[in-house]
Amino acid sequence: LLKLSPLIETIVVESNNLAGLQTAVAFCEAKKEVILVTSGKNILGGLLAPADAITIEALLKESCLRIMAQEQITELLGDAEVKAIRLQNGKVLGCQAILTDADLPDLRLFKETQLQCSQRVSVNKDCQTNFENVFAMDAVCDTIKINDWDFSQNYLSLAQVQGKIIAAKIVGQEFLWTEQILTW
Repeated sequence: LLKLSPLIETIVVESNNLAGLQTAVAFCEAKKEVILVTSGKNILGGLLAPADAITIEALLKESCLRIMAQEQITELLGDAEVKAIRLQNGKVLGCQAILTDADLPDLRLFKETQLQCSQRVSVNKDCQTNFENVFAMDAVCDTIKINDWDFSQNYLSLAQVQGKIIAAKIVGQEFLWTEQILTW
């Protein structure tokens, strides 16, 4: 992509994580128009206190970044190459490149095993796979809801909760679900 950079004026980065934000800022520093599409209310909401996230987001908007919060790309427009994107709200934004972090984990390593997986590793409520004492967590497993809490916008909290669930299971304890586990 860097080799094509002289041909790119506007780039869209679709991401809900810090790596996506860092990528967007790098393209800003390369003097590109950057549109960051995020499904969350703000780009750093899962990592910082809400007031701090809003302050940093305002500074980024002033410098170079156009942020489309609570949105997602629904369509790529163009024939042989990208010309624009359509957002969930119907808005069309012109661009020459798109980067997204929506990649699925590479599970080819487990193809010849009995591990149950399709696009992600299948787990139960304890993050346990179909093998005893084998657990999966974070983006590699198929669970982003635990006890009806939707963690799709906050992967840091998801990983924290999954880590606590797995640790309890390994030491033979029952994980006790409370809302306090979400505070950090």
